[in-house]
Amino acid sequence: MSTGGAAIQNLTVNWGDNRGEQPLGGTSATSASHVYTSPGTYTMTAAATDLNSQRGTASISFVLTRVNPTISITTATNSGSVGVPVFFTVTTAPTPPQPITNVTVDFGDGSTRDMGAISSANTLSKSYGAEGTYTVTATVTDQSGGRGNSTTQVAIGRGTAPTITTFDQATGTGIANKTFRVVVSAATGLSLRSVVVTAPGVSDPLYNGTGSGTFATTAIGPNVILTLTVTDSAGNRSTGQLITQ
Repeated sequence: MSTGGAAIQNLTVNWGDNRGEQPLGGTSATSASHVYTSPGTYTMTAAATDLNSQRGTASISFVLTRVNPTISITTATNSGSVGVPVFFTVTTAPTPPQPITNVTVDFGDGSTRDMGAISSANTLSKSYGAEGTYTVTATVTDQSGGRGNSTTQVAIGRGTAPTITTFDQATGTGIANKTFRVVVSAATGLSLRSVVVTAPGVSDPLYNGTGSGTFATTAIGPNVILTLTVTDSAGNRSTGQLITQ
């Protein structure tokens, strides 16, 4: 870039992104940097003005493409059970092109979760309420609007019904006071929601709890069929019966 031999008194640059002509710095400036916020084709023009007000310019055109942020989402297992938490690991790049503003996870069942401006690896969990195969998508957004995403799938099944270990008559026979035992448990990751023992012709449950226990009654005689119904937090159900002595 040449003016005419007189000393340079002013250097300016137009970066080509509608910000107009701007001072470049001192007259001895040899380099400058600028951050563009959008992809596109730009023409940058540098101008020098000398003491005689003579002006020289030089231009260069270039194409900028957006470098989107990257993200990954993984799960240790691609299967699970209704009501049991599934754990996911979401990882963003340690040095993204632009600062991260938010990460959103879409669990594929109509629910989402905002994780904010996370960095490195983060773990989160999700409990599904119905069987099916779900596509889980993590989306990262940076301050320039760039986006990246990653997906994984998880297959959710009904799961294991509660276990009835013991349902028996511990003491008493005939019309005497009878004592009964109930020992039950839920599958891993689930809890028991209700444990109920009923008898035909008896309006109220003989036992109504949320776990194992014992109960006594004089309301029933021998040869009566008692029914035990156990329901867990995912809606899985097991039943058992015994005949009173």
